[in-house]
Amino acid sequence: MSNIIVIGCGRVGSQLAEGLSLQGHNVSCIDKNLSSFDALGSDFNGIKVLGLGFDVDTLEKAGSDDADIVVACTQSDNVNLMCCEVAKRLCDVDRVIARLYNPTRLEVYEKLGIDYICGTTLIAKAIMKKVEKTCM
Repeated sequence: MSNIIVIGCGRVGSQLAEGLSLQGHNVSCIDKNLSSFDALGSDFNGIKVLGLGFDVDTLEKAGSDDADIVVACTQSDNVNLMCCEVAKRLCDVDRVIARLYNPTRLEVYEKLGIDYICGTTLIAKAIMKKVEKTCM
């Protein structure tokens, strides 16, 4: 199984961390707010690290030395970008994935070699498919 660090323990991050943990992955979850960890269910058996996901010391506490993947899914594109850059460039994590809100920033992520998931685009496409089915 993989060693995965999830940065941001909000709605998406907590579901992701919990799901990966249930699949048997070794998961560390980083968040700057202690209360955010309340979103993790009792099934989560990973590590909870209080701190900033773009801080090298915090990433090291979360196990960046052995991390296969870092996923940044905070509510800020800028924070997610910085977390991925620090993990990739300073902590030598091979694979980083960022949650992206603003699709106009896709080009920056691509130029930096950061994988991303743009929820805005995915939701818009899903709604368009539903509308197309209704209009046929």
